[in-house]
Amino acid sequence: MYAAGHLALGYLVGSATSKLLKRSVYLPLLFLIAVLPDLDYLLPDIGRRSVTHSLIVQGVIALPFLLTYRRRAVPYLLAVWSHSIIDLFNVAGVQLVWPLSTYNHPIIPYPIVRQVDPYMGWGEVLVAGLAFTILLTTHVVPRMATRNPMTLLLTGPVTALLFSLGAFTLSLTLRVAQLAFLLLLFWPLLHYLHRVGREPAGT
Repeated sequence: MYAAGHLALGYLVGSATSKLLKRSVYLPLLFLIAVLPDLDYLLPDIGRRSVTHSLIVQGVIALPFLLTYRRRAVPYLLAVWSHSIIDLFNVAGVQLVWPLSTYNHPIIPYPIVRQVDPYMGWGEVLVAGLAFTILLTTHVVPRMATRNPMTLLLTGPVTALLFSLGAFTLSLTLRVAQLAFLLLLFWPLLHYLHRVGREPAGT
């Protein structure tokens, strides 16, 4: 999946879990965590879809937050796990249980992945469309445009979307999905920066 799919899936998983647990989530943080495994694009020495995509590594990093915040941290953990799990259906593979195994497909047989991979683009468009519709109809996007400095966390997802738009192999439908999410998340970030910039110094 590209950035829009990971953002959409992370949002759907995280927000559904937060409702089940009756705990609120901070969307800029949820969106950032949903694309965080792709930080390995900037860390070529560790290998693509290895350390940062490992459920074990993600769980170990999340453990102090789970012990501290308990149920409030669960939606974020499931959002980042959703990123790695959906990448199992990419023919490039993912090292889901690194360092226990460096085999790219420890769970799903490769022939199945090869059959599913061509349809992943449409799956991403559908998931992104669903999340986009929910975000627009529930009016949560304007609430992200607050004076809370945590709004700056949207810089990460916005950057990931820009990288996705730069992919030469991106189809038109996938390009539209990336662009739609980019505009959706860039607006509250821009609004926050505008509001902060208009405030008098020292306030």
